[in-house]
This record gives sequence, C-alpha cells and structure tokens, in this order.
Amino acid sequence: MASIRRVAPLPLLFVLQAGLAGSVLADRIQISPADSDAVNIAKMERAGPGDEVVIAPGVYRFRLYLTGAGTEAKPILIRAQDPANRPVWDLGGRATADWPGTYGGGDRGRGIWQITGTHYQISSIVFRNGSDRAAGDGGGVRLKGASQTTFQDCLFQFNDNGLQGAGKQTLVEFSEFDRNGLAGSSQASHNLYIHGGDVTVRYSYIHDARAGQNLHIRANRAVFEYNWIARPTTYMADMMTCTMPPCDADQHLLLRGNVFIVGSPRNDRQIFVLLNDQRTANIGFHLSMVNNTVVGSGNTAALVHLVNAEPSLNRTQSVILTNNALIRVAQVIWVDRPSLRNWSAKGTNNWVNTGTTGTEGLAKTVAGTGPGLRKLAAYDLVPVAPSSLIGAAAEGLPDRPFREYYRDETLTMRWRYRSAARDIGAFESTTSGPGVTSSAAASR
Repeated sequence: MASIRRVAPLPLLFVLQAGLAGSVLADRIQISPADSDAVNIAKMERAGPGDEVVIAPGVYRFRLYLTGAGTEAKPILIRAQDPANRPVWDLGGRATADWPGTYGGGDRGRGIWQITGTHYQISSIVFRNGSDRAAGDGGGVRLKGASQTTFQDCLFQFNDNGLQGAGKQTLVEFSEFDRNGLAGSSQASHNLYIHGGDVTVRYSYIHDARAGQNLHIRANRAVFEYNWIARPTTYMADMMTCTMPPCDADQHLLLRGNVFIVGSPRNDRQIFVLLNDQRTANIGFHLSMVNNTVVGSGNTAALVHLVNAEPSLNRTQSVILTNNALIRVAQVIWVDRPSLRNWSAKGTNNWVNTGTTGTEGLAKTVAGTGPGLRKLAAYDLVPVAPSSLIGAAAEGLPDRPFREYYRDETLTMRWRYRSAARDIGAFESTTSGPGVTSSAAASR
C-alpha cells in the first residue's frame, strides 16, 4: 500500500488576527448574550469573506446554519472574545430542532451548528447537548459538504455526536471530545462520526464515548495524529464505507503517534474494525498504524478485525502496522474468512506481550513480559531503560512521527517535538521540554 500522504494544515489565522486586521478582515461582528437570538443568528449567518465574529462569554441557545463563502486569503473567523471564558452553545432540555434557528429543513436537528460554506476558522467554542433525543442523529457540529473548516481549542460535550458529517479538508486541533453519544441509543452515536470527505485531527483529547465508538470513520482520507483517545463504550474505532459522496474507491486511515486506552468496552472482541457495512461493490480499505501506544484491557480483543465478507465486495483490505507498542492486546490481526485472500497484513518492529497471537505477516516483532514504561498504571507511557521499546523501532519508514502528544489525561491537548523516532510507541525516551498548546488555550 502506498504511504498515506500527510494532510497539510490549513492556514491558521487565529494567532495572526491583530496583524491582519487592516488588510484582510472586512468587518468585526460582535455577538453578545444581551442581544436577542434573532439578532445574533442574523449577524453570524451573514458573515462573509474576511469577517471576524467575536463572541462574548455566556450561554447561547439557538441553532446556526452557516453558508458563508470565505476564501483562503479571507477566511471567516469565529472566535471567543475571551478564550479563558469560552462561549457555550448549550441546547440541553429539548431536541435541537426545537430551538430557534432560520433553517427549516427536515435535517435541522442534526447539529447545533451546521456548516455548508467554505473557509470557516472556529476557535474556543463549547458545543454541548446537541441531540435529537431519539435516534442519536444529532450533534454538536455537522459538516454538510463544507470545505476548508478548521476547529481549534473547541469542546464537544454531551452531544449525540461531537462532530459529524463530511467536508473537504477539515482540520481539528487542540480540541476535546468528551462523553458524546446518546446514552442508551443505537451505535450510530459517537464522539466523532465522519461520513466522507477528508479530515485531520491532532493534539486532541477524545474520550469516554457514551454510546458507540470514539472514532466512527467513513472518510475517503483521515489522519489522526498525536492524540489521546480513551475508553469507548463499544470498541475504539472503525473504518466503514463512505456514505456522503463524492466517495473514493479506496479509503485510507492513518493513525500516527496516538495513545489509545481501551478501558472496558461492551464489545471486547475487537479494538479497531474494517467493515464494508453498506455492501458497496469493489471498495478498498487501507489502515496504517505508525508509532502508536495501545493499552488494551487484557481480554481477548483483537487489535484489528477485518470483517471480510466476499471478494466481489471487498476488493482489498490492507493493514500496515509499524513501530506500535501493543500492550495487553491478546491478538493483533483477526480476519473473517482468511482463505479469500483479498486482504493483507504486514509491518515491522511492533512490540507485543509474550503469547500474543495474530502476528503472522509482521516482521521483527518484539515480545516481552512488560513494556518497561515509567508508570503504566498511571498512564505515564514513556519508556525507561532497560525497556525493550528503546532503540527497537524501524527507522526511515514512511509516515514516521516527528511530534508526540504531551502529556496525559491531566495535562491535555499539547504536543512537543519528538527528539527522534528510534523507540517503539508514541513516546521517545529522550524527548524533553514543555508541551506546545494553542494560543487560545494558553490564555486559560
């Protein structure tokens, strides 16, 4: 499988707003809870290229349908007036569709904010309790064919789905997805539910999905890098068929430099799943995992389950595993109907506990009774001498990490440069120094 390309970051203008105010920003739009819902809705929905929407602290209880056409040179900026006191969209108490908003379509309840426009850059907003209160189809934000949307320093909390939908070149940084999923609903309710398009998520804390998975990914291309992702309700993540066209014949998912804490999910047979659930003919799924640290539950769960129905549907399913620390993971690869041979699993230099099965096709696997981390029980996952992770990574391979998540579940949503990529797993034993956070979050 060809290496998954790195998705280049969109231009992050949050930190440049003051310097560009005279040359790029067309208008400064002030939003306040002192104004009526109708006034605030009108002002936010009319924002256009180069406008800066500045939102005062407070709780807001209305829906938005954002159709503005920003450009790369003149994005539409939506930000908190005070990042230390982020404005909160909280639609708790009744279904999203029942709150004020201008959009009256049958899907008006699918997100607190729905975005169909281009080049929105959204900073330091809280999206809470977006729900249809029935099937779990609601959400904090829904991308409805949006293009070039950036989220930074945002909190998605207690929604049916934190972020859902599909867009072109979606970027999420330094954000938290906390207990999204409609508790007690079907599994169509997750921390992130990406229906198509392409997305990059990094330096984020994604945890404790209340109904389904932390990551439910149908994107054509998705990159999750340098995140801390923990404790799903069912299983950690899946890669399923794109449902929001345009859909490519091959879907790619790159997981690089992440920490995955499995916890005690209801489905204890699998951690990651590749599944053509739409029975789309002639589709290919390609998963690449590089320098992740996975802390399993010590049960019988397989790291990657290939749900391999029939060759006429799944043209190919490929998995590449490189330099991953797979701790307390009982089985690496589990394939339904492996004799069909329309699948492949390969990779090198992964660490597993002694006795782990399903490693066929993987080269230079390192096995041991323990990974030699600083304090595994406290999730301090940095290797320390004489750990067998140290110096055991394959070097010079595609998609090797150049950053790492910093630090854990207490100090979150930061990154720092990785000193090298010689150690197996998400952390390098020789890396030092403080973490880098978003400019907005640094003010809190």
